[in-house]
Amino acid sequence: IVCDLDKHFKLMADIDLGGFTGTSFNIIGSTGTPFTGVFDGNGHTISNFTYGSTRANNIGLFGYINDPNARIKNLGLIDSNIDVGTGDKVGLLVGYLSDGSITGCYAEAGSVSGYRYIGGLVGRNWGGTVTNCYATASVSGGQYIGGLVGYNRGTVSNSYSTGSVSGTTNVGGL
Repeated sequence: IVCDLDKHFKLMADIDLGGFTGTSFNIIGSTGTPFTGVFDGNGHTISNFTYGSTRANNIGLFGYINDPNARIKNLGLIDSNIDVGTGDKVGLLVGYLSDGSITGCYAEAGSVSGYRYIGGLVGRNWGGTVTNCYATASVSGGQYIGGLVGYNRGTVSNSYSTGSVSGTTNVGGL
């Protein structure tokens, strides 16, 4: 990963995170310190991202994004698996997108599960933008479960999901 300018990061090679298990991976961005920069995957992939906990919130490769200029783009996740038990706001790429954009990203294979606001790519989109993205992961949980986005109050365009989705209430394929 290379930092071009202040808060502008580019992935320069594919990465395998298979060596991190449980909660050993430090999630990027939290409610106290949201991700506010630009992350350009540069067409590369991150594989085998795995995170497991009995209860965790705002979980994904990026946990919490909250800035109108924040961007994640051109990044693929391959065979990522997250299970947070009774946690909420969980997606393979982003747990909680409060503001900012995700463009040209995808999550292929893998699975994500939790209790509420669970999505194949984004758990909760409260005001961000998701464009030209897709997810093929298996998604399961209780409330507000979606193949691409678990709960959406933002903008989603030119995106799709094809993974299996299961939940108890407010469940959708996209």
